[in-house]
Amino acid sequence: MKKAHIIQFSSLIMFLIVLIAFISNTMCYQKSSDEVRLKLFYNEKEQSMDVLLFGSSAVRAGFMPTKAYENYGIRSYNYGVNHMPLPAAKYLITEALQYQSPEVIVVDINGITYCSKDFTESKSAPLINSMREGENKENAVKELYGETITWEDEIPFIKYHKNIFRIQRCLKYKKYYEKYGDNASVLKGYTTNPVKVEDFSTSKIIDPNTITKIAKLTEYEIKTIDGLLDYCDNINDEVEIVFARFPRITIEGQNEWEMEYINALEMEIVKRGYEYVDFYDYAEDFNMDLAKDFNDNTHLNVFGAEKFTNFLSEYLLEEYQINLAENDEKWNKCVTYANTYYEIAKTATLKNEGKEYYEFDLANELKTYGV
Repeated sequence: MKKAHIIQFSSLIMFLIVLIAFISNTMCYQKSSDEVRLKLFYNEKEQSMDVLLFGSSAVRAGFMPTKAYENYGIRSYNYGVNHMPLPAAKYLITEALQYQSPEVIVVDINGITYCSKDFTESKSAPLINSMREGENKENAVKELYGETITWEDEIPFIKYHKNIFRIQRCLKYKKYYEKYGDNASVLKGYTTNPVKVEDFSTSKIIDPNTITKIAKLTEYEIKTIDGLLDYCDNINDEVEIVFARFPRITIEGQNEWEMEYINALEMEIVKRGYEYVDFYDYAEDFNMDLAKDFNDNTHLNVFGAEKFTNFLSEYLLEEYQINLAENDEKWNKCVTYANTYYEIAKTATLKNEGKEYYEFDLANELKTYGV
């Protein structure tokens, strides 16, 4: 082979390597509210949070940290994963507590209904992919994936190969992150999805307190619960831990089974001496409206979330000693941005657009970065 051909061939190989590396890096950016919450959390000022909230989508859609700050001075963050399997909880908490020292953490326990081994292995990717490298990530991989993790999972081009058909979207999202730089999440983990109002006022609603049956847990589920509570025993001298069930609706013939698992977990929580609160029991206190405050039976919409945020903020301030910091300029900027976001989301909700709004999606309209 002539020298010129060797150079051309080497140049082509080098170009393909660079191209694959670029595409692989781009494909890693998922259009996911999980990615926003977990990755931008690391940009928050360390040891600056008063409250951290953990759980599944009920948390990310049910609590507005900027409203908690604006109205009550509480600095908080929704640090969770959609469909968060319960086994992931202690790793989420461990990860967050490496960077923050909150006075209270709230753990939504709806993840007990996502506790099966198969579900954990298939749905824990957002958590694992967004974690920083370290011992906690290694432990999470071992428990959540076990022996099922393979070499393909370590190669982005293969792992995210389906995103080759969504490369333009991934590129757009990558650019949003680059614009954010080392700035933190503006909405502090809140996302509303899908954006609509669903009227449950005529549905056959069941008071969850009337369901007393307790699910028979598998050995894996029992091990998972014990592991989480053992972990909490090790940190409860450092932080107040509140186990909770965020507002959701139990409908006859649809999701009564959830309460059987909730009852089983509640029994273990209380037996170990921890507080458990089902916030459905406080529906009248925050004026929960079955006709206007939900986008489905498991998620509050933007209207319901604002009501519940105010109630939960007051509840935490009344029940726990939270030493609030002085006025924070960056948080004030977030409030200004977020309030504009909420107004846009409210309008979209009333129009029943059925679209999820991330803070990145509205960046062009709001023209705001650097908070």
